[in-house]
Amino acid sequence: MLLTLSLLWGSSFFFVEVVISELPPLTVVFLRVALAAAALWFFAIVIGLRPPMTIGAWTAFLIMGLLNNVIPFTLIAWGQTHIASGLASILTATTPLFTVTVAGILLADERNTPMKLIGVTIGFFGVILMIGPSALSGMGVGVLAQIAVLSAAMSYAFAGVFGRRFKAMGINPIITAAGQVTASAIILAPFAIYIDRPFSLEIPDVETITAIIGLAILSTAVAYILYFRILASAGFMSDYNPYDKDPTGTFFNRVQTFEIGEFPNTQTVHFPKSCLHCEEPPCVPVCPTGASYKREQDGIVLVDYDKCIGCKYCSWACPYGAREIDENQKVMKKCTLCVDRIYDETLPEAERKPACVLACPTSARLFGDVNDPDSIVSEQIRDNGGYQLMPEWGTKPANHYLPRRKANIIIHRDELTRVDNPLNKERQIPMPGEDEQTLDDIMSW
Repeated sequence: MLLTLSLLWGSSFFFVEVVISELPPLTVVFLRVALAAAALWFFAIVIGLRPPMTIGAWTAFLIMGLLNNVIPFTLIAWGQTHIASGLASILTATTPLFTVTVAGILLADERNTPMKLIGVTIGFFGVILMIGPSALSGMGVGVLAQIAVLSAAMSYAFAGVFGRRFKAMGINPIITAAGQVTASAIILAPFAIYIDRPFSLEIPDVETITAIIGLAILSTAVAYILYFRILASAGFMSDYNPYDKDPTGTFFNRVQTFEIGEFPNTQTVHFPKSCLHCEEPPCVPVCPTGASYKREQDGIVLVDYDKCIGCKYCSWACPYGAREIDENQKVMKKCTLCVDRIYDETLPEAERKPACVLACPTSARLFGDVNDPDSIVSEQIRDNGGYQLMPEWGTKPANHYLPRRKANIIIHRDELTRVDNPLNKERQIPMPGEDEQTLDDIMSW
């Protein structure tokens, strides 16, 4: 996904090089975001997504549009009128350098490390080698244009940091992409009309129109869907596919199986145990780095893998044994309540549930808001006497258990001999010889 995004964004320099000789910069940028917005909203509506109606969401789209579109697109488009596209792409490749610096200052979970700086520096020189060192021959020519492109890279860095909030807001990546380019188009429209006066321009040729469409659809619409999907997978949920067939060796959910009663009146109990997402989680205050935390918006308890040092304090504090060390990553892991899934608006509403709830063949697991008296879980707890596990610890778990449904089973004496004995096929049960000892001869029951 990251490689595809790199190719799509890299192609934008080619498209801009084609259209900038025929159209003024602001008009190019406006057409780019306006056409991308139309394509994204069409796609969003087709798959059943709807735009958010809150002021907070559209304010975030407006800021993101400025940082991620209006400022960098305009500066790069203007810069390419004075410098070659190869040099512009090299200067834009400084974005990771700026991002590491900005994120290290503004984000507590993105500490700067020598390896990060070495990595992005190697990547920067790799871009120079791929494009060709000859592209650097233009350095020093059009200094203002070069400063403009570098400023665009800095703006991208701030946008990358700001864009991480959309995951916490529960906004689908497609809606985020559509919202920010829509906000950008609204901002740019009056400036493009007043400064460039596009209505007085000649109709561009087919090559220019094709380049504009490629710039809008491929390098903007499709690229931003990938971009915000990547941002949504960053941070504490770094695995984009957490439901893979190959687990890492830690258990998010355990089912303990044991028997109760006395033979022949015994019953098998299957008791599931996972993180209970307590209202007063003892694992949070003992964490020395703040890696273990409780989300304010929904009360879900999570682990920030970037902060976790694997000290295991949280596992010692948890009375339910819900945390384990991942021996590969050396961090503590636990049930996340599939927080990435339950807020994924690309899924049908019926599927926005934890994986364990969806997978249970008998619907023994229920999912809902325990603070909502009308939710299905609240009704079941109220009607069937649901209870919290180990309430004496004062942790106030959000997860509740329902009493086992008791069945009255009458067992006749002739049913104690299993008729489905796998050794009894065709009545050929292995028997000892006349002179051989049986198990009863050597064992005391």
